[in-house]
Amino acid sequence: MKNFEVTIGLEIHTELNTQSKMFCSCKNDPFNSEPNTNVCPTCLGLPGSLPVPNKQAILDTIKIGKALGSTIAIATKWDRKHYFYPDLPKNFQISQFDQPICKGGYLPLADGKVALTRIHLEEDTGKLTHFQSALALSEKKNYSLIDLNRAGVPLVELVTEPVIHSAIKAREFCEEYQLVLRTLSVSSADMEKGEMRCEVNISLRENHRKQETNSKQIPNFNDQDFKLGTKVEIKNLNSFRAVERAIQYEIKRQTEMLEKGEKIIQETRGWNDSKQKTYAQRVKETSADYRYFPEPDIPPIETSELQKESGKLPEMPWEKRKKFMRWGLAEKDASILAKDLGKADYFERSAKSAKDKKGLANLFINDASEMNIKAEDLASIANEISSGKINRKIAQEIIRKKENGADLKKLFSQYQKIGDTNKLEKIVKKVIAENLEVVSKIKAGKKEAIAFLIGCVMAETRGQAEAEIVAELISRSINNT
Repeated sequence: MKNFEVTIGLEIHTELNTQSKMFCSCKNDPFNSEPNTNVCPTCLGLPGSLPVPNKQAILDTIKIGKALGSTIAIATKWDRKHYFYPDLPKNFQISQFDQPICKGGYLPLADGKVALTRIHLEEDTGKLTHFQSALALSEKKNYSLIDLNRAGVPLVELVTEPVIHSAIKAREFCEEYQLVLRTLSVSSADMEKGEMRCEVNISLRENHRKQETNSKQIPNFNDQDFKLGTKVEIKNLNSFRAVERAIQYEIKRQTEMLEKGEKIIQETRGWNDSKQKTYAQRVKETSADYRYFPEPDIPPIETSELQKESGKLPEMPWEKRKKFMRWGLAEKDASILAKDLGKADYFERSAKSAKDKKGLANLFINDASEMNIKAEDLASIANEISSGKINRKIAQEIIRKKENGADLKKLFSQYQKIGDTNKLEKIVKKVIAENLEVVSKIKAGKKEAIAFLIGCVMAETRGQAEAEIVAELISRSINNT
């Protein structure tokens, strides 16, 4: 069996959350509005209408480029990309060809950086919804309806270098990029709503390179050792799971073809989620097929002032993870918190007054992730644990009662951990006297039966005793009888 190397490049389209569309003043709200209500002569492509670029969309794109270490173009321009499809009313898309706003850059992942080719700004297409008529079975006909509310929505396209080599890594990239967009507040990037759509370019070739590469270096594709196989594109994957599974399926499909000596053709394929397989759509176009030429109605734009206006970047996800790890959190816990902006903000507010940030993280992730109590109250509970006044079990009960509106100070007073050994010994003796049969089993060698007695004591104390101390007192008491 031959060993094939997988090479993957990603193209990710994201709708920006600007108030208006990319080249007109129509409302940018394709998901919630009635079909074909947010349209005008410009986004419908009517004769005589002129496009005007959306300044905020350009600022947002520059912000994305800055966050990902891209080189921002001194000047940028738009181009017409020609193709014919029902959801493209002008029969061309205003996009960017040879002068994108951002070039290069990288997205840091846990095991290295993934190099980027470019980030450019264009307009989205309309949306087709496909139906089948409810006529008699023999007369059924398929038809489609077009909603142009989405036509003209600002769309950022990010293109990676072909340096990804696994389905899992591709999924990780998409998840991290979504988090970047949300951190920058430029898009909700909700894949289920189509606000973020992923296209995968995948190829296989025999693994005969003399040296290994990874996502930290960009290969020289003119070198025979780096010559890639025939590229297949998988379009419009609308979930992270679909990205991963479509790649896994395509690797399997292409591997089987190559092992049989069959030729891979350059084509565009779709993903059937119900059948969990890709299917052929059309032969893959080249850039020449789109007949790009400069958009005559939009002059080139100089970006130096826009770069200044794009503002300061917030703390990025990888920076936040590193900070949490400096606080003593495990990498897994730091990642869990950093990937949810709401939880990360809540945790950081709690951490301001927490004595033990690692203990706070454990408490938050395992017992208070719903954030139903104030951040400072969670910090107070964590501080009670770190000072030894309450244990984890008591903390869980306090959180539950605090969620129902109980007073925190009264709860602390009520649930103070029992540290009086004499008081505990009395409870232990009572439990032993009530469970002599269990005591006999322990003396007969069934040491695991002691767990039952520990549970009884913990119930008597409402969890306010330390289980280790209780176990020691029970063992001592049994040995002395």
